Amino acid sequence: MLLTTYCGGATSFTEQPVRTSVTRGRLGSLAAGLDDHDLTVDGTTEPTRVRLLLSAGACATGAALVIYITSRVSLAFAVVTLVTLSSTMFTVVLRRLDPVRRAAVLQRIRAGARAGVIATIAYDLARFGLVALAAMNFQPFHVFELFGQGLVGADAKGPAVFAAGAAFHLANGTGFGIAFALLVKRPTIVKGIVWAMFLELAMVALYPSWLQMQALGEFLEVSVLGHAVYGIVLGTLTRQRVRPQVRGGYAR
Repeated sequence: MLLTTYCGGATSFTEQPVRTSVTRGRLGSLAAGLDDHDLTVDGTTEPTRVRLLLSAGACATGAALVIYITSRVSLAFAVVTLVTLSSTMFTVVLRRLDPVRRAAVLQRIRAGARAGVIATIAYDLARFGLVALAAMNFQPFHVFELFGQGLVGADAKGPAVFAAGAAFHLANGTGFGIAFALLVKRPTIVKGIVWAMFLELAMVALYPSWLQMQALGEFLEVSVLGHAVYGIVLGTLTRQRVRPQVRGGYAR
């Protein structure tokens, strides 16, 4: 980048290179702005953009599912492509962070992953419990087989296919947990519920037409309860594990 300067009252200009973090690559510039108080060297990058970038990367499997449902793209192809891009982006950003910021991000990733796994299990237990207690016709885990077929093959069946779908479902819940921990500076139960209801809206927008549901009322009852439980558990656990932020990093 060149900077043109005006010298005194004369018509004299000089050009000199401006060294900014932008010349080291856009990801490096974004990474430098992760801290809530410090911007990048050129003073233009917003820290929020970094948080959004990392959070979006954590939702790679969820984005792959959206692509699969709304297009003819294979779920397996979408997952491999987006997870590869996400992993590359995370690696580049983390390597460019200073040790304090890197430790803060990794701490949030671990907290979000742990909370996401437990919240996803709680989500499934709540759905199963409601269906069993209310003697509903809705099958809460049938979608696991569909996920598995999207990954393995449309004609595939059996326990391995169901297991692949269940693993994909767990990866989704874990990724959403990581995104929540990265995106929300000060996690709370209320914020966890709000995040879960956002996921609920996305599901309601896509699933009924994709699955050609007839028991829509039961689906809504089960999914709303499940996501409410997911949000409560996610917000509770993330709040316990994420440290508040201070200048230059995170408080211990």
